[in-house]
Amino acid sequence: MPMLEELKLEKCKLRCVPPGLAFHARALKKLCIYGVKHLSSLENFTSVVHLDVFINTDLERISNLPKLQKLIIVKCPKMKVLEGMPALHRLNMVDYDMETVPRYLLDVRPRHLLLYCSLRLLTSIAAGKSGPEWDKLSHIQQVKAYAMDEGVSRKWYVLYTRDPFHFETNISRSAIAQACIDLKFYACRERCTIEDEWLVGRNASAGKRQPLCLRFRCNAYRHLAPWLRRACLHCSEAAHIASSSDQWTEAAGYLAGWFYQTRYGRLQRQQETSSRM
Repeated sequence: MPMLEELKLEKCKLRCVPPGLAFHARALKKLCIYGVKHLSSLENFTSVVHLDVFINTDLERISNLPKLQKLIIVKCPKMKVLEGMPALHRLNMVDYDMETVPRYLLDVRPRHLLLYCSLRLLTSIAAGKSGPEWDKLSHIQQVKAYAMDEGVSRKWYVLYTRDPFHFETNISRSAIAQACIDLKFYACRERCTIEDEWLVGRNASAGKRQPLCLRFRCNAYRHLAPWLRRACLHCSEAAHIASSSDQWTEAAGYLAGWFYQTRYGRLQRQQETSSRM
């Protein structure tokens, strides 16, 4: 074990890495974890310089790998924490279902990021400094992001260099504008505490409902504005748009109304109506 330089764990039933492995494998340089479904964390491999984690559905944390230089993450949807990687040089991430850039990127500083994601997310990244994903990526020296379309893995791209600044994409401006609107409401799949529907009129049908939070956006409820900004997804988005209370009321109403009219909003209402019957 002291001479082991490369280790591959594949499709085993481990829930945690044996506690003595990281301590005794002091010459370990490359570690590959493939399809270990119940593994939740990977920590304290102080000699590893290259780590691959592929399709580990329960993996949430990778930490304390002080010599790690290259990390490849493929389809680890529960990943929440990356930390303790001061030497990280290159990070590759592959998940074509990825809809938002993970916040854990703020806790690491790779020089190069290679990202394969959904076209929806790539289009949001293409918005650059005006988009919702910029703060998670702007500290990285070089970003290459791609989305698949029609079987072509790199049909759409965003290329970014921090210094000297360079930003390039082949996604159209109209597509970027629409994606930024769509992405604001992606989080609404996880409904906020007041994001429900309010019956309009006596014996109202499903077609005569409106978002509950929209009922509180008139001037009579203006004192609720700070609470709505914290509690409601639509209202928190409006807070970033409007500077005055009058503008906020108008913007919040527009955002909630727009979402309510989208195809997703209609499907959501149909599903909820069916579940009540």
